[in-house]
Amino acid sequence: MTLVDRHEQLALLHRVLADSDEGAGRVVLVSGPIASGKTEVLQSWSEHAEKSGALVVSAVASADEQALPLAVIGQLVRHIEAPEQARRAVALLDEGIRLASAAADDPGQTQAALAAVLHGLCLQLLDLAADRTVLISVDDVHHADELSLQCILYVARRMQRARMLLILTDRMPPQLTHPLLQGELLRQPHCRLMRLSLLPAGAVGELIGEHLGRAAADRLQRAFHDISGGNPLLVRALVEDHRATGPAPAAEPAIGDAFVRAVLSCLYRADCPVMATARAIAVLGDGARRSLVADVVRQGMSTVNAAYDTLTLAGLLRDDWFRHNAVQQAVLDSMTAGEVTALHRRAAATLHGDGAASELVARHLALGGELDEPWMVDVVHDAVDVVTARGDLRTALAHLRTAGRADTDEEQRLATTVNTAALEWRVDPSATTRHLAVLTAAVSAGKLSAVQTAVTVKQLMWHGYVDKAVDALRAGLSRMRHAASSSGIMLATVQLWLAFLYPDTLRLLADQHPPLFPPAAEPSAPPAFDQATGASAQRLLRAVEGPPGPDAVTDLGRQAAQILQHVRSDDTTIETIIVAISSLIHTDQLDAAAAWCDQMVAEAGPRAPMWQALFTAARASISGRQGDLIAAEGESRQALSLMSDKGWGVALGWPLATGALVSLARGCPDRAAEYLNVPVPEALFRTPFGLHYLRARGQHHLAAGRYEAAVRDHLMCGERMRRWNMDSPAVIPWRSDAAAALTALGRRDEARRLVEEQLTMGQPAQSRVRGISLRALAAVTDRPQVKLSLLREAAEHFANCGNRAELAGTLAALSSSCRALGRTGEADTLARRAHEMAVQCGAAGLAATLADESAGSRYGRTVVSDIKSRTADLSDAERRVAALAARGLTNRQIASELYVSVSTVEQHLTRVYRKLEVNRRTDLPPWLVNGQVPQQYRAS
Repeated sequence: MTLVDRHEQLALLHRVLADSDEGAGRVVLVSGPIASGKTEVLQSWSEHAEKSGALVVSAVASADEQALPLAVIGQLVRHIEAPEQARRAVALLDEGIRLASAAADDPGQTQAALAAVLHGLCLQLLDLAADRTVLISVDDVHHADELSLQCILYVARRMQRARMLLILTDRMPPQLTHPLLQGELLRQPHCRLMRLSLLPAGAVGELIGEHLGRAAADRLQRAFHDISGGNPLLVRALVEDHRATGPAPAAEPAIGDAFVRAVLSCLYRADCPVMATARAIAVLGDGARRSLVADVVRQGMSTVNAAYDTLTLAGLLRDDWFRHNAVQQAVLDSMTAGEVTALHRRAAATLHGDGAASELVARHLALGGELDEPWMVDVVHDAVDVVTARGDLRTALAHLRTAGRADTDEEQRLATTVNTAALEWRVDPSATTRHLAVLTAAVSAGKLSAVQTAVTVKQLMWHGYVDKAVDALRAGLSRMRHAASSSGIMLATVQLWLAFLYPDTLRLLADQHPPLFPPAAEPSAPPAFDQATGASAQRLLRAVEGPPGPDAVTDLGRQAAQILQHVRSDDTTIETIIVAISSLIHTDQLDAAAAWCDQMVAEAGPRAPMWQALFTAARASISGRQGDLIAAEGESRQALSLMSDKGWGVALGWPLATGALVSLARGCPDRAAEYLNVPVPEALFRTPFGLHYLRARGQHHLAAGRYEAAVRDHLMCGERMRRWNMDSPAVIPWRSDAAAALTALGRRDEARRLVEEQLTMGQPAQSRVRGISLRALAAVTDRPQVKLSLLREAAEHFANCGNRAELAGTLAALSSSCRALGRTGEADTLARRAHEMAVQCGAAGLAATLADESAGSRYGRTVVSDIKSRTADLSDAERRVAALAARGLTNRQIASELYVSVSTVEQHLTRVYRKLEVNRRTDLPPWLVNGQVPQQYRAS
């Protein structure tokens, strides 16, 4: 094996070997950290001496043989070849072993005899150098037994005039070295101490280059040195793992089995306290104090400090922590499950005794086996409160699972189950279903508190178990009404959530349980925040339950805005906030709803994925109503990605309906079908989310030409809205939706009656609803001038509310009406405006159908040969980018769709504009979307 960065050591070898050849005996003590290359140096010296004609006599000390008397000397004397001399040496060795055994009973009687034996063995070894140079080597001398060390010292003191070289390898740090070596050997004048250090970065590069080549050495030198600390054994292991990656090794260091074996080899070479310390560090984690490690391993500070020094010098630790996570994992993997558990348990007890934070103690209790001491469960629940307040719900759930292992009474187990269900509901509501049977039974048996009952009822409602929720609420309502103020607040939110989710269900409880908070004037300065919250929830409840009408709509919006200003988002208020935001949406206060929704999404963040999903779904609904189809589609997909379908419960219909409606508006009926093909719970159709789903399904039937099915869905939606006191076109304009399907069936009179009725229901301030109704009336009007007037008024309303999607569709209808009246120039202008707006809002389907008008006179004068000659110059990549740009996608959306960079999209579009002789994306021919050139622009 080639020695790297050991030039000084080899030079010293030549000098002391030359002195020994001249009859000047020398002793060299080679000291160095674990696996620093001491054995390799010893082997190299031995091979060189043997080639020079010297006799090499070697031994290896072992910790396992440290209790065997004269074990090391026994290995040395076996090298004596002369029969008579060998016989005497073996006899002395046997006598020494016998005397050592007898010394245990009577040390005074055997001491002189043992000294004589050691002196005789010393002479036997010295006699080997009578006619040639002898190299005696002992590897790992710190593991040698006591008598062997004494004999080695005998030899060292008497070899100054002998042709002998004695080489011993010892460990570092020096405080672990045997006192005989420190006190006796090193003070001999002919003894040399040679310290080996770990390899510097340059030497690591040299070692890498020897096996992997210079290029790899330059690339990996710094990383290898950082991981290994320059430990030659670890560096060679990294080289082996790197080569195992295949013919084209990875650019970064590969940590594999060889490295793990090397780490364990370093640790097994050390004393037991070193291994124990390494294991404690691995279990306790980064930042563990040395004093804590000492308590866990049950060793004194001096022993632990020495172990830390040994691990640091060996390149395993840096700043009291492992240089690489793979070292920690290797140490953990070397332990049995029982050993890991015992260390965690010991760590938890020590930390608790020191007054450490409950969160830290709970982390160790989670891995420390049974919680069979009273303080353990209390600590875990304290930790749950701490991490929940910080928003780390997954850690809180892990702690609750730890608490669930404890053998506590039924009340404690139920409390843990309720807390677990409440937190799981914020992370993934689908996980809560496994608790509902136990909690429902506990409610019926009167074993849950008012707050715990409320948590159970809300989750039953969420997952569609309406009847069970009503039964549970009835069973727990009397207790909730007479409980503390916080329980009363919970009651108000439960009633509000039930009224919102299942409008036809709360009336079953109304007679038996009147509202907890009676009507009251608005307090100017509420004395208690919780009381004001409960009162606001009750007032919003009355507004939600009230009959539809202009005054009710105004009151609903006012109550929703008030509650959003006063209520903080937490487990007890999240449903109230959702109802309030939904109320703003249903009263067409979209800008205010969007602002509150964005704030809530930011507050929820990653700490509550369920909240984030709900608010994102609400934001998608708002974007769709505002006509921002691109944003609405992205938000719908994001909302669905934040929770599983099962986790959405009955609310699944909300993002699905928004996604389907937006897809239809963008001209993608197949994508809409994907949303509508997702299985939904039956209870969905008892909720407002089901109303939106019915509307989306009806619109999809209409787009597919299934007009009867469309009429059924829209009329079913309307029937439920009337029955639930929700019949407002601001919520869902089901009359105009049904009118479109009825018109397609030729039932124009029915369609007209529905639209005229809808026109009488909307408030003047609701421009979006007014515009939808006017455009629907225009569709069933036979008189061209009246149609034109209605469409112009509808366009004004859509322009006022900023709904570009609805405005684009209305302008397209206006263009068709003008063209029918012979106003070609005005029709072309309107078509171009409609096309530009459709592209901006993402209504790709409308943009494609507007190809005739939106192209206008510019493309009307272009024959097909010119179009083909220009588009033929586009590459496939440019054609794909141009088609998506013509559909209205932004550069970032195109990049995401095609898995390229935004810069690549910009470069493609620049070339497309140049080749097609256009200046902007709105000038792109609309037929690029589907590749079809409109008939009237083809060459005759």
